[in-house]
Amino acid sequence: MLRFRRLLARADAHSRRSLSSALPQITMPFNAVRVDLADLVAGEVDVAEFERSLSASLELWQTDGTSAVWLSAPEDAGALVAVAARHGFRYHHAEAGGAMLNRWLPEGESRIPPFATHKVGVAGLVLNEFDEVLVIREARGVDGGATGFGRGWKLPGGLADLGEELAVTAAREVREETGVRADFKGVVGFRHQHDTVFGRSDLYFVCEMTPQEAGRAELSMDTQELADCKWMPLPEYASVAESQMNTVLARVAMDGLGSSADRCAAGGGGGGSSTAGAVAAARCSALVAQELLVKKGGSRGGVLYRPYGPQLDEDAIGGVQVPTPRALATQCARLLLARGENVSLAESSSGGAAASELVAVEGASQFFGDSVVCYSKASKQRVLGLSEDEQSAARSATEEHALMLARAVREANGTAWGVGETGVAGPGPNGRGVPPGCCCVAIAGPGGISAVRTLPNTECTERSHNMARFGHGALQLLAEILENEKEA
Repeated sequence: MLRFRRLLARADAHSRRSLSSALPQITMPFNAVRVDLADLVAGEVDVAEFERSLSASLELWQTDGTSAVWLSAPEDAGALVAVAARHGFRYHHAEAGGAMLNRWLPEGESRIPPFATHKVGVAGLVLNEFDEVLVIREARGVDGGATGFGRGWKLPGGLADLGEELAVTAAREVREETGVRADFKGVVGFRHQHDTVFGRSDLYFVCEMTPQEAGRAELSMDTQELADCKWMPLPEYASVAESQMNTVLARVAMDGLGSSADRCAAGGGGGGSSTAGAVAAARCSALVAQELLVKKGGSRGGVLYRPYGPQLDEDAIGGVQVPTPRALATQCARLLLARGENVSLAESSSGGAAASELVAVEGASQFFGDSVVCYSKASKQRVLGLSEDEQSAARSATEEHALMLARAVREANGTAWGVGETGVAGPGPNGRGVPPGCCCVAIAGPGGISAVRTLPNTECTERSHNMARFGHGALQLLAEILENEKEA
């Protein structure tokens, strides 16, 4: 108490020279002041006396033309924070050790910038001399399960620490997760997404990297974070990557590697090839400078890639032609007719998008069995005969659930093939926190044939866009399986 009164006495004596000194203060840029409450807490200040002093100080600061006042409050300053809140102070941010409050004094809207609007994620696209990419699978998905979004193959990476350069983050995360030491070559793509964890925006950078160790560097997996890690051929990763962005970047890398990627796809190594700068080489090809695309829920862009547009038009992405849903449906129809077989579909979050494309193909009555949009547990039980226990054992938006739907609709309709789809169309996550844009599809066929796939997350919250993408993914998997069976 005595300490605080002495501080006030010194402030009062100094007030003739500066009106804004009733509380001890530190001058800040832009005509602002800061008051550290730690000294007052340490002096066991009387709360009522602090409130009188704060009131007097606010009058002085407003007269003095001060623009903003910042209060730095330690964790044990709760009583003083409550007083400040009554006088118009609001939280700006909190960190370990305390919080910062502020108040804008002039009339009109506050010009104080918000705290940390973004988090920054960095991943390493690590390519070895065999044209393989280093990939990981996390220990658990976002819904706590063993499958579903968050459990697909992805690039090693994580969040940048405060004050850490992108190159340092990429090298650190790759080494911590996989044990591989790799050198940074450059940023090859980025994504800008909004409304992520705690409502913050997210910047995600993918960096091209080269292992320091020649050959196929030995892996030492972080078992606390990861379920698996390995070197995967680029063409394989391009088909299974969990993120749409990483799928496209893998295809760009394949374009940069040229014929070596073809050797890898055929099962041979690229021992004599040089992967260093492979993605940079693609930058110098016909893929130069794609325009930054802006969509609802965030922008995605960079100089190396352009994601699928909402219309899913046929487009060259990373040098690879992406067929439209109608083209895929026509392909499926041709293959089914050639086999004399038919198909039925059980769709959920796609809303029947895949079925509508198949029915639009001429001669659909010869290969199309039936279709259901089972959007609730009750409809899945009523139409497909799936009990509540069966549905609880294979939760929605997982590969298990998609396969359960595919098998159930095939059996219910007596068709040769069944297609199942389950996901989260948006705009928000589902009840277990699975994000919008996540979808799993599955195929069930004759002779016990089955296939499942977690589609690359669309990174979009627009329902109609996601529904179209989910239907597209279901048709693509069906077309691939039918093609494989034809060759077999």
